[in-house]
Amino acid sequence: MTFNGYLCSVGYGAKDSSGRQYLVTAGHCIEDLPDLYYDNQHFAKGEKTRFGVGTNSVDMGIARVDSDDQIATKLGTWGSAGTVAVKGSKRAASGAALCKSGQTTQWTCGAVKSYNVTVTYVDQNGGPNTIVRGLGSSSVCTQGGDSGGAYISGNQAQGMTSGGPTNQKCNGSVNSPGSSYFQPSTTPCRTTG
Repeated sequence: MTFNGYLCSVGYGAKDSSGRQYLVTAGHCIEDLPDLYYDNQHFAKGEKTRFGVGTNSVDMGIARVDSDDQIATKLGTWGSAGTVAVKGSKRAASGAALCKSGQTTQWTCGAVKSYNVTVTYVDQNGGPNTIVRGLGSSSVCTQGGDSGGAYISGNQAQGMTSGGPTNQKCNGSVNSPGSSYFQPSTTPCRTTG
């Protein structure tokens, strides 16, 4: 998918109570609320993001899908395991198996490492750095263009690719060694008492 000239991946399809379709993806993919294209065809428009260069951010955003287009609520696995129907968004525990769908490295798997990670994304062109808080870390390998791609554990949505090590190279296998950060799709519940 092309997002304002950048290569990103689709996250999750969703519908509101009126039936309008949305795409939930990484906020940095739709920071300027761009038009989104697939195969040079317009299919959505960025609507809201919580990401801003040079700020303390959350890397989550939504785009409204054009009324004449459709977005699936299943994840494609790039031929590895058919499609996976998303049944909820219960947060997986540290150590749980985790897979990601992204257009560069396709279907890659690993495990959840930890949550509530803070990452500083350094602007390679000398601009302001961006701090993203509340990310999950994983042993899932990603590369450029995977941003926004959906993470899933079993049939539970876990979040979207935020980033990974600069110049990381995955080896093309599903279980390629690597690491990445993802924006969780849930916020932990806290109880008091």
